[in-house]
Amino acid sequence: MIRNHTLHDITNRNGELVCEYAIANDMFVASMFFQHKNIHKVTWISPDTLTLNQIDHVLVNNNKKQMIQVVRTLRGPNCDSDHFLVKVIVTQKLITTQKEFVKKLRWNISNLQNPEKFGAYNKRANDRLENQEEIQNVEQDRQNIKTAILEAAKETVQMQPRTTYNEWWDEECKEAIKEKNIARKKVSKEELGLPKKNRGKKTYSNKNL
Repeated sequence: MIRNHTLHDITNRNGELVCEYAIANDMFVASMFFQHKNIHKVTWISPDTLTLNQIDHVLVNNNKKQMIQVVRTLRGPNCDSDHFLVKVIVTQKLITTQKEFVKKLRWNISNLQNPEKFGAYNKRANDRLENQEEIQNVEQDRQNIKTAILEAAKETVQMQPRTTYNEWWDEECKEAIKEKNIARKKVSKEELGLPKKNRGKKTYSNKNL
C-alpha cells in the first residue's frame, strides 16, 4: 500500500485515514513509491517558509500500479497557491482506430443575408450544376453535386473569420505574468534553495502524512 519514500517518519489521524481508505479500496499511495530528494516530496510550505510538508498524495488502484512511472513535486509552475503542483507520469496503451478526419467548414452565414451575395451564390451554383455531364454512377454524381455547391459557396459565401476568445490577453498581461514568474522564482530559491544566511532552520513537519 505504501513505501518508505515519504517525507515523514510519523503521521497524524489524517494520514491514518488516507491509509485506511487505500486499504479498504485496494489502492496504493503512489506518491510514496518513488525515491526523490526531499525538496521533490514537499507539497506544502508554511507562510514563514520554515516548515515543509507532504500533505498532497496520489492514490491509484493496485491493478493499475504498473501504469505509474513517476510521482514528484514541481516547484516551478506558478499556481498562486502555497501548495506545489504534483506531477504524475502515466503509461497507458490505448486502442487506436483509423477514422477519416473531416474538417468542419464554418460558413459566413451573414453573407447570405446580403441579396447581392445570395444571388451570386445561386447563380454560381446553378451554372456549375448545369455544366456537369450526366453520369450513370449515382455516387460519383452525388460527389460532383457536392463539389459544385462547395466551390460556389467558397467563392461567394466564404468562410467565417476565426473568432478570438481572449481579446483581453494583451502585451500588458504578458508582461505582468512574466514579472510575476520572475519574482516567484526568486522567492522560491530563497524558500527551498541554498542561501540560508539570517534565516531560521527549515523543518520537515511530521504532523501530516
